[in-house]
Amino acid sequence: MPHPTTDGLAQLLGASFEHVAVAAPRLRDLVPIYVDLLGGRPLWASDNLAYGFRVVVIGYANGTWHELMEPLRGSTFFDKFFAKRPAGGLHHITFLVDDIAAAHRICEERGFTVVGRSDESEEWKEFFLDLRETHGTLIQIGQSSLQLNHTWSIEQILKGEHGNGEPSP
Repeated sequence: MPHPTTDGLAQLLGASFEHVAVAAPRLRDLVPIYVDLLGGRPLWASDNLAYGFRVVVIGYANGTWHELMEPLRGSTFFDKFFAKRPAGGLHHITFLVDDIAAAHRICEERGFTVVGRSDESEEWKEFFLDLRETHGTLIQIGQSSLQLNHTWSIEQILKGEHGNGEPSP
């Protein structure tokens, strides 16, 4: 169990809150909420073929944003998640740091178990804190130089034109 400290972990890491991610079996089921109702627009989209999911960043006029996720056809990436939440829901919350290696070390020094470390991309490095130690909330710590400024429409993204060419189910 992590040890309490007088300094918050985010302060120790120099971390800033970035976004909340929501996953659903179909992105098109999230569009009426995050695009139509809340007025968001796509800022960026990507198909992660290695893990089998599609990500769409939906931005709002005040500069905040949500990450929306769905499985790609044939993927088992979300199977355990959807087994507990068939309609989907909150998948993770993300904090950004300037130095992913230092953040990893600090988390482990504070007694947290780090899982899913990925440093392959120059634009995005990440790790997660073990769900058993965060009361079931997946906390992602990331280091990013991604530019969220693509011009795909939500219709193009749902058709798969931004990525692998496969439409959203």
